[in-house]
Amino acid sequence: MTRVRAIRVGVAFALAMTALLLPLRGQGTQAATEALLQKAHALEVRGRLDMAAQSWQQVLLADPNNTEALGGLARSAKASGNAALANTYLDRLRAINPKDPGIARAAAVEAKENQDAALLQASKYAQAGQYAQAMGVYRKVFGATPPPGDWSLAYYETEAATEEGRPHAIAGLRSMAEKYPSEPRYQIALGRILTYNPKTRVEGRRILARFPADTHASDAIRQSLIWDAPNPASGPEIRAYLTKHSDPQLEQLLRDQPKAPVRAARQPRQAGEDSVVAARAEVGPPAPRTSATSAHGQAIEEAYRALNAKHIEDAEQRFRDILAEDPEDARAMAGMGYIRMGQSNFGGALSFLEQAKQDGAHDPGLEPAINTARFWFTMGEGAAALNENDLPTAEQRYQSALAMRPTSPEALEGLGGTLLKAQQPQAAIEVYEHYVRVKPASPTPWRGLFLSEFGAGSAPQALLTERRIPPAVRAQLMRDPDFLRTLASAYSAVGRDAEAQRVLQAALELPFPADAATLKIGTQLQYASLLQAANHLDQADGLYRQILAADPANSAAWQGMVRVQHAMKQDAQAVQTLQSMPPNVYEAAMRDVGFQTTVAAIYQEGNKPEIAQQILEHAVSQQTSANQKPSVSLELQLAGIYLSRNLPQRAFPIYRQVITDDPNRPDAWKGLLSVLHSSGRDGDALAQAQQIPQPVRSQLESDVEYLQTMGAVYNSLGQPREAMVFINRVQQHFAARHAAAPSDVDIQDAWLLFNGSNDAGLYRQLMLLGGRPDLTDEQRRTVQTIWTNWAVRRANQDAAAGDSKRSLSILNAAAKAFPENPGVLRALASGYARSGLPKQAVAIFRAQDMSAATAPDYKAAVGAALAAGDTKSAETWLRFGLDAYPRDAQLLLLAAKFEQARGNSSRAADFFHASLAALPASDPGSELANELNQPVLAAKLPSSTQSQDLATLLGAPATTDLDPNSGVPPARPY
Repeated sequence: MTRVRAIRVGVAFALAMTALLLPLRGQGTQAATEALLQKAHALEVRGRLDMAAQSWQQVLLADPNNTEALGGLARSAKASGNAALANTYLDRLRAINPKDPGIARAAAVEAKENQDAALLQASKYAQAGQYAQAMGVYRKVFGATPPPGDWSLAYYETEAATEEGRPHAIAGLRSMAEKYPSEPRYQIALGRILTYNPKTRVEGRRILARFPADTHASDAIRQSLIWDAPNPASGPEIRAYLTKHSDPQLEQLLRDQPKAPVRAARQPRQAGEDSVVAARAEVGPPAPRTSATSAHGQAIEEAYRALNAKHIEDAEQRFRDILAEDPEDARAMAGMGYIRMGQSNFGGALSFLEQAKQDGAHDPGLEPAINTARFWFTMGEGAAALNENDLPTAEQRYQSALAMRPTSPEALEGLGGTLLKAQQPQAAIEVYEHYVRVKPASPTPWRGLFLSEFGAGSAPQALLTERRIPPAVRAQLMRDPDFLRTLASAYSAVGRDAEAQRVLQAALELPFPADAATLKIGTQLQYASLLQAANHLDQADGLYRQILAADPANSAAWQGMVRVQHAMKQDAQAVQTLQSMPPNVYEAAMRDVGFQTTVAAIYQEGNKPEIAQQILEHAVSQQTSANQKPSVSLELQLAGIYLSRNLPQRAFPIYRQVITDDPNRPDAWKGLLSVLHSSGRDGDALAQAQQIPQPVRSQLESDVEYLQTMGAVYNSLGQPREAMVFINRVQQHFAARHAAAPSDVDIQDAWLLFNGSNDAGLYRQLMLLGGRPDLTDEQRRTVQTIWTNWAVRRANQDAAAGDSKRSLSILNAAAKAFPENPGVLRALASGYARSGLPKQAVAIFRAQDMSAATAPDYKAAVGAALAAGDTKSAETWLRFGLDAYPRDAQLLLLAAKFEQARGNSSRAADFFHASLAALPASDPGSELANELNQPVLAAKLPSSTQSQDLATLLGAPATTDLDPNSGVPPARPY
């Protein structure tokens, strides 16, 4: 049925896509195909292979032999782990062109996990200027054709740094630019590389000029003009550039170009005059020289008087006139530097002031001015990088500024804010602690310290810091929406929910205007964030939309709307919002680690964990490539995805490293215990739980997931009493909130009751689960497994008591209740065998697919076949079982008994010795995990009569007949 439905859906999809493409037939088909390929490329570059695949599918409907679409779909299938589908596309691609580069690119996707370390090393080589070594790694990974996107840019730009590789890089970028004209990064990279060679520099500038709004293109043009500045022929281009950009360095270079007529009109200086002027400049203005010199000195004095009187425009014009007459006048150069300082153009100021110093100016204020300009220029670079979400660069620039002025509040604030935005709260704590010592009466450092400690996972420490804040500062912070929102979260994290609600309510009662439209956008963003924290999600969503209507490029509003939609469980709508973001806004937002984690969570909730994993792995790679330590929250989220995808071997080292670095992370301890439990290492989990620091343990005691995990650990270790303590606390947690416990909690409770042989409690719990409409198919199958295990145990008890009739009745009722659950039926077959009915057990096992059964199933099947005298079936199941579990001691022992029954004593002895060598026997908990992990058909509800038969039989005491008038209610035990 599922397959038929899938085929119908596929046909419907194909028909729909065909209908969409019909208008594009004829002359427009090629244009439509190119547009779809361009769209797919843009999506692939952004890491959205799932969406790119949809465009490639549309291309194939119009052009079934399109090699680019076939290669793209092969890469998409490989990335999602569907090797069979990938091979199908690759076979079609090979049939068209066995040498198509898409084949190698798809193979590279398959080896992606093994490439990460190599590509990281290549990036480090390139950053260190070891371009040849970097290219050696790149060529080993990608060959001569890198994949589109970030890696192709890194590949070709690194290759262009070597003389021998530059022609190949230029050719590659030309090809990419022609193939993907809508992606400007290829053209900008090509233009920049062309400017490296004087012969191609003009062409490079012509390409770069097509992107006047791109800072990388503008910077490359500027640099190329600096290289050409000594050539007088470059004058017109430099002047054209200066009409659109204020650039003191280029202005100076332009003035330095030969100006024969101007210099001819100047009065020649007397011999030795330069040294005299330079010497006098140290102690004051130069003395009059000649009449021309006196006029020149007077002009400088007047320019400085205008500057000191704050007549900036007049002073600037005067200094310009002086420099037009004498481009080497150091005092005029310094004056222009002071003007640029007053205009907050610190880059221009630095250029003029350093040139003035180089030309011999000795003004006592010059050196401090240079240091000030350098500091604020560096701060400006940090702020620009932070605004563009280029967090590694921002951190580097703020660190440099702090090295110049270690007690600068502005540098400390910039660095701390960058670290917080990069989700590096542990590193931010140290910065803000320093900041608090520098300005203890300012709210900014206290706010940053509080946010950092909470972000580092230490809510108790953050609350202690909040108590240390001076009263006057605290009064200011209590009017800060972001501070109040975080304070409420900290209270909630330590179980003080009433105080959390009180703080949120106080925040919402802040004097915001009733009409949000009258607020400034920054205030609107704060208010929207606060509404989200208070769970007023509809209002927050509306406010974000209002902001975007006024400012469609507001990245913070886009991010906020996506977060609100995710909080509202509208992940499909959130994905549509992501697709609606302007490309430049999306690109900038996806450099924000916090937003990357939100997008990953959206895809994870949308049952696309592979995409979430790719996003987070890319984020970790970005931070590592920038020589940053990946943020702890990012790593923990990635570890959680590994755990959900049954990759505990990849999650374990992350949790272990986080705990090693910071043993006070409750979320890391919780994740570590989950990994150990899911891997069947419950003994290790219990041992690790004893190592949790007491403050962390106290915090975890109120965490429902931790309590559930510990309950499961004790249960798996055969300690149901200890397990029940934890599960009871979980139930109490939900009861205190007047909420029903999640179904998985009730299921875990049922397992505990079963393992504790509390039949009366188990009956009530299973009946409760039978009435829950929210069970998933997997949960329903688990409930069926509990019923079946209980049925088998009761049947064995009755058989042992001599009541074989009742034993058979229970097993038959269970078989009728769950006829389409193979796992249940195999468990029942084991019950029949243990109840002395091996032939019935063999009949059930024969009807099942035993090619991939569990070890307990094989042992039960072989034992039943031997007991029934069915040596042929026993031999078949032994062969399958030993092939799958060659070190299972009990299977080897059964093989010895089988050979002995056939009279082959030698082989029986070999198997017997192998069985002894394989002891101890496998852990029953692991076998149970294997049993529950077996794929089974979707659970189907049996008839009410079959339900009541099983529930009635199990609800009665063992070895007694059930009174039909006992008042047992009709049952739906599953």
